[in-house]
This record gives sequence, structure tokens and C-alpha cells, in this order.
Amino acid sequence: MKYKRWTRLAAAVIMILVLSAAPLAAASSNTQVTVLLNGQKLLTDSPAVLKNGTTYVPLRAFAEAFSQAEVTWNDSTRTATVRAPGLNIEVRAGRKYMVANDRYFYMSKSILIQGGRVLVPVRALSAAYGVNVEWIASTRTVSLTGSGSPALNGAQYYDADSVLWLARIIHAESQGEPLDGKIAVGNVILNRVRSRDFPNTIYSVIFDKNNGVQFTPAANGSVYNTPGAESVIAAKLCLDGAEVVPRNCLYFLNAAAASNFWVPQNRPYLTTIGNHQFYG
Repeated sequence: MKYKRWTRLAAAVIMILVLSAAPLAAASSNTQVTVLLNGQKLLTDSPAVLKNGTTYVPLRAFAEAFSQAEVTWNDSTRTATVRAPGLNIEVRAGRKYMVANDRYFYMSKSILIQGGRVLVPVRALSAAYGVNVEWIASTRTVSLTGSGSPALNGAQYYDADSVLWLARIIHAESQGEPLDGKIAVGNVILNRVRSRDFPNTIYSVIFDKNNGVQFTPAANGSVYNTPGAESVIAAKLCLDGAEVVPRNCLYFLNAAAASNFWVPQNRPYLTTIGNHQFYG
């Protein structure tokens, strides 16, 4: 009787282990990603992975695939740097952006450290190197095409007035918000610039008075305050294509501080980031 009881118990334990191991093994295999560069498999000493919807590639292998590159890691600042012909890159653990030739490229997730290797979101790296990236979901493959053209230097790429005014309105409207919240405010400004229903420059959007004052800082003068460093970074990220709200997002509101609720009463709600609600 005791023997049968122990036999049944052992069988149950084995079944639990088998059932629990199967999804773990599947999850592990599903995270690995194939990277193709102009049709050829990119050889790496650490696999590219898909994690929480973001594809990461080994920084060193990616950099060395295009040219001779010096890749270093500063453990005290948790920063990786790449020095290559015509291109300097810096990425830091915990940051959601990459700096390449003084350009700012958004990363929806920060870098990964895996097995002593630095893995970086592939879209930001591709932008820095000027290559096209395509995700093939059916085979979990990232296809990179192009010979690589390092990002134009920030001093040449960014228009100083655009950075200034976008950073000013971001700072005035969202200085206490997280980086994504600052980017979202910048997105609304640029979405209006693109829209036929609003003026077509950053400055004119900020000071637009059609149907009343559009942004309180333009009326009370706080838009002229010196923007903080993160607001400047958020402005550059926006000008380099960072988008955390869709392009039909044209309004935002801090309900706790608002006195006019026309927007939530008349526009479709999209999302909330920090203290701001965003509307289409």
C-alpha cells in the first residue's frame, strides 16, 4: 500500500516537472532571433533576442559587421561606447535612448546585459548606422539591408530654433513628467505641425490662438523659461522620430490642473502617460 502511494506521488511529481518544463523550454527557444545583414546571417558570440516586444542585438557584433570598431564598457557608469570611422555611439543602462554623433535615438527599452555582452535594441542601432530594418515575424528574423551610412552629426541635423521652441514647450508643459511623457507632449506639437487643421511650424503651433489660446505657457510666459536638459533631449528625440503616442494625437490635458474640459468632452481618449491624458 505504501509502495503504491509513493509510486503515485513520484508519478505526479514527474508529470508536474514535465508540464512546467515544456513552456519554459518553448519560451526560451522563442526568444532567440536570427539576424540577417544583406541576406547573410550575422555571426555573433551571443544570440540576438526578442524580449517584451523589443529585438536586441549584440552591440559588438553589430558594430564590427560594418567596419573596424572599438567597443568599450565602463562598469562604474554602466555605459557602452563605440568608436568607428565616422561614428561615435554611447548607450547607458537605464536610459531609453542612444546617442550617436550627438544625435538622439529613442529606445522603447533600455539595453540588456546578457552573459557579459551588451545587447541593444536593433532599431536604434540601425538608425545610427543608416541601415534599413525589417522584422519577419513568421521566422523571428531581423533583416538588415544597406552598406551603412553613419548618422549625420547632430549639429548639422537639428535645426536650432526647432530644438529650442520644442524643448521650451515640453519643459513648460511637462517638466515633472517622465521622459516618455515629455516625448508625448513633443509628439502632439509635431502632430499639429503635420496636420492641415493647425499652423505648420513649431513656433506657430505653440502660439496659435485660433479658437482661443492653445497652450497655457504661451499665455502666461512660462514657455520662455530655460528648458531643462531632459526636455532638450526629449525635443531632439522627437525630431529624430521618437513617437510614444500615435500621429492622430493632437491634444493633451492634465485633469488635476485643468479649468477647461472641452478636450475630454469632445475628443477621443487615447492614453495616459504620467499626469497627462492624451486625445485624438
